[in-house]
Amino acid sequence: MQEHQTDNPNTHLFVSDLTIPVTNTWFTPDFWAQHQDEAMPASGRGSVNFVKTQNGRFVIRQYLRGGLVSKFSHDRFFFMGAKRSRPYRELALLNYMQDQKLPAPIPVAGIYHRQGLSYTASIMTHLIPNAKELFHFLMPTEFDCREWPKINWHAIGSTIRRFHDAGIDHVDLNCHNIMLDKDNRIWLIDFDKCQKRPPNKHWQRRNLNRLQRSFNKEALKHSTFQYDEQDWNTLLEGYNG
Repeated sequence: MQEHQTDNPNTHLFVSDLTIPVTNTWFTPDFWAQHQDEAMPASGRGSVNFVKTQNGRFVIRQYLRGGLVSKFSHDRFFFMGAKRSRPYRELALLNYMQDQKLPAPIPVAGIYHRQGLSYTASIMTHLIPNAKELFHFLMPTEFDCREWPKINWHAIGSTIRRFHDAGIDHVDLNCHNIMLDKDNRIWLIDFDKCQKRPPNKHWQRRNLNRLQRSFNKEALKHSTFQYDEQDWNTLLEGYNG
């Protein structure tokens, strides 16, 4: 990963995919309004945008705060050094996952803009082609999935286990950041605040518990959400191999 200081000394650009001619302007909406080859719909989550260019399709995600602290500052973080910034850490983790051949997004670049003791930041990855969130497959009203492979709960469990065996602690594992593609492959996305650590049953179980809570939460919110205990048991069978 290369670090580029831009013409603004408080703006730093990190580039993982050196085949892409990314610059700091790629992280501005005005740039894509002029250079995007074809408009792509936003994800519905305000911090994420999709872009399509002659260099490929990309996902640009702005880092936002969650929880109570977001009421005071929704997009600013305390600056503790370039290598401790959100984009640098996530890009480094994604680079490691690529080395381990894990099904995760290919990193492109990240950027932060420092102002005093705080900063804002964004990250760019390659778009996973022909893939949708697991959540959509569990909501028949979301889209017509009849031409897509059926959910393979066993494969979802075994894929999560691959990440755990590689030491990837996905602290926000839920049904929105598990992706299924048309080739019946499983992907994990959104690794903000995640980290590489020695495999341990404690944090691994914490990841699984969070995932299970996300299923139960969506089932309570949506009467048409198609998920039951047998799905979870099959996932665990895949996880435990």
